[in-house]
Amino acid sequence: DYIITEDLSERQERYPLNGRRQAICMINGNKRSSAPGELYSKRLEAALWFYLNSGIAFHVYGFIPFLLPNYKGQIPNNSKLHALAQYKYSLCFENTGHPLFARGYIDKILDSLETRTLPIYLGCPNIGDYIPATCFIDFRNFKDYRELDRYLRGMSRNEYGQYIENIDDWVNAGGLRPYSWYPLYDDLVRYCARQNS
Repeated sequence: DYIITEDLSERQERYPLNGRRQAICMINGNKRSSAPGELYSKRLEAALWFYLNSGIAFHVYGFIPFLLPNYKGQIPNNSKLHALAQYKYSLCFENTGHPLFARGYIDKILDSLETRTLPIYLGCPNIGDYIPATCFIDFRNFKDYRELDRYLRGMSRNEYGQYIENIDDWVNAGGLRPYSWYPLYDDLVRYCARQNS
């Protein structure tokens, strides 16, 4: 259900900020790995920590049920963007944070940027080469979940609004476009045009 909404008024209408849950949403497949740098276990760790220790709700969604007390079920097909848009924050931990193999690997954060849901990100070690640091909360800047929790609870409405404004500016300027099907489509159209003069 991935789309890009680059017009600000359309973004505001499609993904309003009013009425969002003061909560963190995580939408992932329930997977495991023993590969170095895997982050599947960190997702579970974060979900459980917030459930047990924070006043901020943390809701987990995904295919293959998570054995967590805050698991809310599966997201129906073509409903991920709608689900994300109900939350102020989303946990966007990539599958891997390996210092070499995760370079340039960006996936989990993109839907959150589309829906104006503030991402809490971990994964690609050079994420700043692709997405401005002012558009997400970089989990590497916190020593643990408690420090992240304090930061989120202390965030003012203006600080949150500035993050969303930064996201909107970046998306409206075409920031998400390279990660969509648009470049492939444009290349195919150019190729066909050259073939047909």
